[in-house]
Amino acid sequence: THRFLFLGITDLVPLFLVLSVLILVIYLIAKFVYHQDDKILNHLGIGSIGLLVTDQLKGLFKIFFARAWPTTWIHHNPSWISNHVYGFFWMRDNSAYASFPSGHMTVIVFVASILWQIYPKLRWLYVIMSFAVALSLLALNFHFLGDIMGGTAFGFIAGIITNAIIDKT
Repeated sequence: THRFLFLGITDLVPLFLVLSVLILVIYLIAKFVYHQDDKILNHLGIGSIGLLVTDQLKGLFKIFFARAWPTTWIHHNPSWISNHVYGFFWMRDNSAYASFPSGHMTVIVFVASILWQIYPKLRWLYVIMSFAVALSLLALNFHFLGDIMGGTAFGFIAGIITNAIIDKT
């Protein structure tokens, strides 16, 4: 069914975090052991650091905003669909209130913005990837549209800042 397709798309996003750690290790070894100074390697290495920092900041934003989820899917969380619970419940460190901003969108848009600079010929693919993740999150009722927009904005801004740092190094 379509649900499995959408789940498959959303399940790919956390792999970017795992890959960023692997890329970071390769970057550090190449940079400090073999004294390599390759432009693409630098972009990927610093981009990996940026992704890991962005992911941690996203977690802090989730605690600060503490938004209820659209549907119940974790620890019997209150939700709009199951309990008509909607809104922000500020400053709660609880996964039951962690819908905003979308972590999936933060990650995919951040990665797209880094790759946008490295491989500009594939920009169409980055847009499709980001749109596919957004559509999947909506179709599965994992996020409200505002969560997706918030994650997109945060990932984009963090990507711009990281690209600016890369350009200065």
